Amino acid sequence: MQSLSQRFPNVIVHRRVDTIYNHPSFEKAKNGDKQAAIKLIQDTINIDKIKELHKNYPDSIIATVTAIDERTANKIPIAYAEAISTVTHYKVEKMVQINDVGRTKKNAIERLIYRPKYTGHVEKGKNYILVDDVVTQGGTLNELKKYIEGQGGKVVACSTLGFTQYSSVLQITDENIKRLERKFGRDEIEKYLKEYGIGERIEDITNGEARHLLRFKNVERIRDRTANERNKRIPESDKTNVRKSTSPPNKQGITQKNTAIGPDKETARRTREMLDSIVIDGEIDLDKEKQPIRIPMKDRMAQAQEKAEKVNGGKKTKIIERSISK
Repeated sequence: MQSLSQRFPNVIVHRRVDTIYNHPSFEKAKNGDKQAAIKLIQDTINIDKIKELHKNYPDSIIATVTAIDERTANKIPIAYAEAISTVTHYKVEKMVQINDVGRTKKNAIERLIYRPKYTGHVEKGKNYILVDDVVTQGGTLNELKKYIEGQGGKVVACSTLGFTQYSSVLQITDENIKRLERKFGRDEIEKYLKEYGIGERIEDITNGEARHLLRFKNVERIRDRTANERNKRIPESDKTNVRKSTSPPNKQGITQKNTAIGPDKETARRTREMLDSIVIDGEIDLDKEKQPIRIPMKDRMAQAQEKAEKVNGGKKTKIIERSISK
């Protein structure tokens, strides 16, 4: 099985993801309305890019994603695939996602640790172009690529309707491989990847996934955040809403129970998402719990401070700048 680091081309994209999400037909299309999906495609597709795709990969098959229950499945990927086929006459094959990982609107760590699995017919030796609605970290396309190549196909390109900043670079760059090695050590980060079924080597993850991991101070922080996200999926009947600690008996022999309320995880998550596009490593301290963020430049520290406190309901929020070893 080949990893994405073996010079895989960038994703062919059309519009920024906010343009897709704000389109009046998006929600209906996402929830199974085929006509709404067609309208969305017509309003956002760049035909010249499709023609260029056909020029570069003339003899290919389109592989797109659908759910087991197609009645309520997201119709944007299949509508986009059929639009490409209309121009190029490519054959379209549906690959069925057999597990429900619920990646829509999930945060970066959730997308990293909950990997989609696929089934579907693959013609051995044939070239495939992967098609989806949007690309964020690239994990969906990465897992579909692994499946098709594991079945004997050859993935030559990917294309999505929408994209986020930096997400069109699917393959992990040599620079980010070196950064992961310097910051965490190859053995340690690969141990984490194997433990959570993400991959065997650094080269198995996408560039977007690597960029997110690099926001953390160390591997232990990554593990803590991962464990927290995994814990969210435990049924409420199997866990308490608060962490309870039991104190020693008092003088009357009565055991007292104290309730410890943890930091506001949702506030921390929203703050991280809001500051996601910033470019210099730093940390944010919300209620004594440090969370990794990206801070712009020194003269914008005040702006980052103001934004963080706004999300945190006006509560004083400490921004801690951290130096980076070159």
